[in-house]
Amino acid sequence: MTTEVEEKTVFKFTELSDSAKESAIERYAMPDYDWWDDTIDDYKSDPDVKAKGYDIDEIYFSGFSSQGDGACWKGRVFLKPWITTHMVAPEDAVKREILLALIEEGWISSSAKITTAGRYSHSYTMSIDDIPQYTEDNDGDGLLAIEGLFKDARVGDLFDAIGGQAAIDALEADILSACRELADTIYSDLEDEYDGYFEEDAFADTAAVNEWEFDENGVLE
Repeated sequence: MTTEVEEKTVFKFTELSDSAKESAIERYAMPDYDWWDDTIDDYKSDPDVKAKGYDIDEIYFSGFSSQGDGACWKGRVFLKPWITTHMVAPEDAVKREILLALIEEGWISSSAKITTAGRYSHSYTMSIDDIPQYTEDNDGDGLLAIEGLFKDARVGDLFDAIGGQAAIDALEADILSACRELADTIYSDLEDEYDGYFEEDAFADTAAVNEWEFDENGVLE
C-alpha cells in the first residue's frame, strides 16, 4: 500500500498577494491580550498628568468606528496644581492668586470629583461635582491668615473681587473642559495604537519574528 503525501505550498507574509495580505492582517493583527492596558496605566501613573492636578482612578473607552465611541475617566482634580498650570495668562494673575489663597486657607475645597454616567464611554459622559465653598456664617466676614498679599483680607471681599459664584462656576466649566480634552487625548492615543496593529509593515515584522507561514489565501498554516 502506498500513501501519498500531499505537498502544500506555504508563503511568508511578504510573498502573499495584496488580497491575501489584507486577509491575513484582518484575521491576525489584533493581539490576544488586553493591548490597551499599558496606555491606560501610563496615563493613570504619569507624573506629568498628576502635576497638572489630574488624579485618574479609572479610564473607560470604546472604539473605534461607531458613533458614541470615545474615552472617559473618573477621579479627582486637585485645584491648586490645576490652577497653577492652567491659569497662566497675565490677565488671570490676580484671580489665580486669590483662588490659591482661598484654597490654601480652606475657604474653597482643594479638589473636585470627576464622574461618568450613561452607557457610552466618550468625554461628554463626564461631569464635575460642584466645588464646595465655605464662608463664615455665609457672610464672608472671615479674614485670611495666610502670609502674603492677601493677609487679613476679608474673604467676602476676595470672592467679590474674582466675580463671586460666577467665577466658581466658570472654574468648574474650565476644569471639566480640560478633563474632557484629556479624555479625548487618551482616546486618540488608544486609536493610534489600535490602528498601528493593522499597518502592513508592523504586521510583516510580527509575522517575521514569529516565523508565520500562510496559505495562498492568507490563512496561517
